[in-house]
Amino acid sequence: MPISGDIESGSFGEMHVPGLYVALLTREKNRCEQIDPRSRPRFNPNSLGGRTAVETGVRSTAMLDALMAGHPVTAQGRDLRGRSMPDVPLQRDQAFDCFRVRPDDTLTHLQ
Repeated sequence: MPISGDIESGSFGEMHVPGLYVALLTREKNRCEQIDPRSRPRFNPNSLGGRTAVETGVRSTAMLDALMAGHPVTAQGRDLRGRSMPDVPLQRDQAFDCFRVRPDDTLTHLQ
């Protein structure tokens, strides 16, 4: 899988992870469309109805906008994991390291 570097030591440079960019795009769309529970009438009697996390200001659309435009994005290692994501062989201590994800599914370790 790795294109260059050494995953075992945590010092790899670039690797190709098929489907990573699309998975990030899909997950970011879902996160931006989620209803902020604090905006529901049950929790906020003055609310007129559920508003998305973006509408309430809890979440920014910056990453979604970049992904939709096909630009490379920067994410922490912990954001590259999860059930909806392809298997990215990162070590536990790389959770807060920054990575660049390009539209061609190339992952670059920035730290």
